[in-house]
Amino acid sequence: MKKNIIELLLIMNNIIFISAQSVKTPIDYVNDNCMEKFRPDTLGCIRFNISCKTNLIYNTDGYMIHKNGGKWWYNQAKRKFPNDRGSKGKYLSHYTVCENLLKQDRDSIKNYNKWVFYIDEKYLEVKTEVHGETGEKYLSYYPKENKPLEVILYQRLVKDADWTEVERKKFNSDTEYYKNTWDVNFIKQKLAESNLKK
Repeated sequence: MKKNIIELLLIMNNIIFISAQSVKTPIDYVNDNCMEKFRPDTLGCIRFNISCKTNLIYNTDGYMIHKNGGKWWYNQAKRKFPNDRGSKGKYLSHYTVCENLLKQDRDSIKNYNKWVFYIDEKYLEVKTEVHGETGEKYLSYYPKENKPLEVILYQRLVKDADWTEVERKKFNSDTEYYKNTWDVNFIKQKLAESNLKK
């Protein structure tokens, strides 16, 4: 009798575990093909937007840094595209690399460590905005005014197959959220750590 009870408990535990594992959050649907509008800086950090057709993710900031480090990535970009310069002589090669990542070389995105600061849709409100140049209307999502919200930081390192939660931050209002520097400081730290690698 005791043995049967133990076996039943083990079966129930496995069912609960499997069920928990099968529950997906919006971030689980984000893959390299969902990343767009890359905006690199000269330190080697690339900011990106997320666009998933099946599971919409709103107001989510994404960042990625090459596994060999930010400085390494930027120097490689200059070596690969030495003639890409702006009107003031500044290198634009890091933009060219990002264009290639989006259009021709998406497979290389797997060589980047990635972080996403995710805000659930329940904390957001939609606003209709007008594009300054084209006049086209589009929808934007912002934290609800004077309402509390929570931001979840996820990461997917080169060695990882899935996203993992790193940290959660709660804010008492959208004003407090906009004033915070948690996300910026976190990415600065990761960029500095990336440059320590040999």
